Amino acid sequence: MCFIHAPSHLSDIRAIFASIRRAVQDKFPENPKSHYTCITAFLFLRLYCVALVVPHTFRLISEVPSEKMARNLSHLSRTLINLANKNTFGMKDNAMQSVNPWIVANEAKLEALIDGVVSFKEVSSSPRRFSSNYAEDMSRVYAFLVRELPKVVAQSTSDPFFTQLLAVVTALTGSLALS
Repeated sequence: MCFIHAPSHLSDIRAIFASIRRAVQDKFPENPKSHYTCITAFLFLRLYCVALVVPHTFRLISEVPSEKMARNLSHLSRTLINLANKNTFGMKDNAMQSVNPWIVANEAKLEALIDGVVSFKEVSSSPRRFSSNYAEDMSRVYAFLVRELPKVVAQSTSDPFFTQLLAVVTALTGSLALS
């Protein structure tokens, strides 16, 4: 796992995490590291580990993983969740205890990554106002879907996700005419 660079191009999510950090530090001043758990719990439990356990759902791979691969991905996910929560495996997870030294060795690196994610000049002490133009964003999404419509139609015959996507695009337009 690479902890070299924090994603600098995600300023909105970084601002949200910075806001979470401030709120948690204000609420729990007696525990100066509690914000790490809040942010990493969200990142790992809700994003990274979900994608690890079901990578085909997120189109990271084209096929459902084999049973052995799924088990390995599950173990990797559990390890990352323990790293995010600053926990090591206990006696009931005897087989997983061999990764405890790795978890302990990488806690500081994970904290450095989180510090890099939430520490940037755009963050101020006041809540951030997002200036996203919803109509413009939806217009771009719609234009993309229409441009890629033949691919969506082709995939909709074999993939439930694309079937649902086609239904949404059809509902938005009222009808579709394929050129």
